[in-house]
Amino acid sequence: MTKRIFIYIVIPLFTITLLLTLNTFKLLYRNSVEFHKKELQDFAYSILLSQEEFNFEKDNLDRLHLILSTIDRKTAKRFTIIDSSGKVLIDTREDPSLMDNHKWRPEISSALMDSVGFSLRYSQTLRTRMLYCAVPIKDDNKIVAILRVSEPESKIVSALSSTRKRLLLASVILFMLSIAALIAVDATYRRDIREFVLAFKELSKNNLSVRILRKGKDYLWLLAEYFNEMIDRIKQTFTELTQREAEINFILESVPFPLAMVDVNRTFIYANQEFKKLFLSKRLDDENLTLSDFTDPEIYENVRAAFRTETKDEFRFSLRKDGRQFQVSVKKLKDLKHVLIIAMDITDTVEKERIKRDLINYVSHDLRTPLTIIKGYSETALDECKDKNIRTYLEKLLDATKDLQELVEKLNALSKMENIPEISLQEVNIEDLVKSIAQPFEHYAKSKGLNFEVDVKASGPVSTDPEKLKMTLVNLLDNAVKFTEEGSIKLCVTIEGEKILLSVSDTGPGIPEEFTTKIFERFFTLDKSRGAGFGLGLAIVKHAVKSLGGNIEVISKVGQGTTFTIEIPIVKKS
Repeated sequence: MTKRIFIYIVIPLFTITLLLTLNTFKLLYRNSVEFHKKELQDFAYSILLSQEEFNFEKDNLDRLHLILSTIDRKTAKRFTIIDSSGKVLIDTREDPSLMDNHKWRPEISSALMDSVGFSLRYSQTLRTRMLYCAVPIKDDNKIVAILRVSEPESKIVSALSSTRKRLLLASVILFMLSIAALIAVDATYRRDIREFVLAFKELSKNNLSVRILRKGKDYLWLLAEYFNEMIDRIKQTFTELTQREAEINFILESVPFPLAMVDVNRTFIYANQEFKKLFLSKRLDDENLTLSDFTDPEIYENVRAAFRTETKDEFRFSLRKDGRQFQVSVKKLKDLKHVLIIAMDITDTVEKERIKRDLINYVSHDLRTPLTIIKGYSETALDECKDKNIRTYLEKLLDATKDLQELVEKLNALSKMENIPEISLQEVNIEDLVKSIAQPFEHYAKSKGLNFEVDVKASGPVSTDPEKLKMTLVNLLDNAVKFTEEGSIKLCVTIEGEKILLSVSDTGPGIPEEFTTKIFERFFTLDKSRGAGFGLGLAIVKHAVKSLGGNIEVISKVGQGTTFTIEIPIVKKS
């Protein structure tokens, strides 16, 4: 039996049994006292009825004393006769002359008031507790004396002794039977609970074949049924999850690029075979992989940085490994507190970009000489030709040659920025530089009837690359004036802290939202029918701003215009 059951059941049961036994003893004693009171009362009245009259003369008192003494010896009951003044006339156990006045004894006082008096108290004469019953003796309805009958309390107690023993024995037997029943029930439930404990223990070991079989439809049977049903559902869910895990692992292993995930403890949750081959030092079948197994320090440091920072969710960088170029993304998954690592093989893309740049560089370089020759001969022929029709053809030829030369210059500028991104710092007056760049476009805009506004809130020298700044503004202003047919163009330049902020706004046709990310690609044009050019201007702007360490944003709405915003840091010379 467990300590808890002993404390919460056995002790209260013992206490209740004890209290019930004691209350029963008390009730029996009280009933026994009442029974003896009734017995003494009846006995007293029987004595009174046996005497025709009470004469208190000496001879009659002696006779009465003899009668009562005989009855005392036979019944063990003490008799006392007291007159109305309280004087003891007869006592079968003591000499009346030696006894005190009894008028104020409780039972005597009650009898003198014409009622039966009872008292259970200590007797100073007999030196023991006695039960007294006093009844009045009347003559012509007048109380002339009191007959008192008494017996020792020990007689009452002795009469209860055997009853108490039997009751006590019954209580003990009942208590022991209750304990035995409790032990039996406890043993049964402990066996049942042990069965459940063993079942849950097997379940904790992933043993999904465990079942609990019970007879009888009680609560434990119902619990066993629910347990078995839960096991069936867990088994079904486990099977489904295992199948899904196998499918996901198959998909992840089929991914054609390195992929891995690291948890907050810097341990790999997953890494496909391609990732292990390229970036990890342990065997491919080793599952206990941590950050210390990285062979590439750059990935290692970026993963650690992703766990440390709270402000940046993703780190991107390029990495060359085994003769291949990778674009690595280290992304922090905040909800899971994990880091996802993806390495995309961009070797072919980088190579294609290199070939494209080389081709553009070679073509633009080789076209420069023949275009110069064509332009020179065309200008000479135009000066010497008098035929009007031929002059028209020569003028169109010169315009086309100029367009080609402009294309070649833009290609050269773009190629130069892509291959040699260094900047040439100079101290320039930003206000003078911006106004000098904007002046020719102001004349061009006014010739189209457009309002042109230049707002420069910057003065004094700043350190930057004026040539790249000029490329940026020239291409943005050229596009703004070229594509705006009515309304206004505004150029704003301010300096905030260590940054130059430039914005070019127009009220032109605008750019559809789906093309705002493509307009900076080389040779991309929205509408070639409107003379959109070669699609190199914004590509040059992007590379110029990038080489200056800045960034560019575009906000446009179709039919309402476009705003380009550029932020360029002011470079401090060391």
